Amino acid sequence: MSNQPKKNLLLMDINSHLSRAYHSALRQGLNELEGAYYEGKPRFMIPQALNLIENEINKISRMGRKPDYICLVMDASGDNFRHELYPEYKANRPDRDEDYVIQREEILEILNYKGYSIIREEGVEADDVITTITKKAESVPNLDITIGTDDKDLFYLISDKGKIIYEISNPKAYDLVQLEGNFVLKNLGSVKEFIYQNPKLKPQITKIIIKDNGRWDLVTKNGVLFKLPLKNKQNATNEINKYVSLKNVEIVDLRFLKKKIYVKIKQNKKYALTKEKEWN
Repeated sequence: MSNQPKKNLLLMDINSHLSRAYHSALRQGLNELEGAYYEGKPRFMIPQALNLIENEINKISRMGRKPDYICLVMDASGDNFRHELYPEYKANRPDRDEDYVIQREEILEILNYKGYSIIREEGVEADDVITTITKKAESVPNLDITIGTDDKDLFYLISDKGKIIYEISNPKAYDLVQLEGNFVLKNLGSVKEFIYQNPKLKPQITKIIIKDNGRWDLVTKNGVLFKLPLKNKQNATNEINKYVSLKNVEIVDLRFLKKKIYVKIKQNKKYALTKEKEWN
């Protein structure tokens, strides 16, 4: 095993950052202010776009994923292979305004000057580039990958090495465990270990929510929410197996497992059970 410290590669799709900055500037009327154009060229979205992108990078760093390498990925101009396969693909989206295109190119020049690597591949979209790089990088030793996005509705397929390899729109359709919370990336190793140690329980889990205080919540297929203890989560699995198939249970609180188990049934009645007492 290599003793080299791990490096972190950040792959960030900046399409939505630029689009959001442009439309926000228009809503604020920044295009009508003095200085919005310089020598006939628009400049009104540039500061806002740069702030959005660099704020996202700083946020990821604060989450414990400070990047050693950064690649900013953009869609290439024009159609891609999806348009050839399906001519109606994104047909309802309006063409980009000339003001947007001019500023986008200048923003990319500024980012490149500041030392960021910019990737635009003709014929494919940014998510295709990110997927390809991530899959190839899995074979690189001591390299972790973080994907940055401004899209709040994306889900990602994570490999057994804990790396994000593809975005999906509906994890339930694939019978996958959904990971949620700002501290997911810091806990991928622990999540992987927990799932591998509990192969019989894994098919019952639909979601793992990782709280900012280090606690986990599990949601099962029948809608039961399990609140796990901060430490020794594996010790809670026996109790989870007792309640996971019961239809009238809403919440099972295992945070104080050594003393009591709190159960909330769907009729809003709460029961406090001692650790030794079985469910009736």
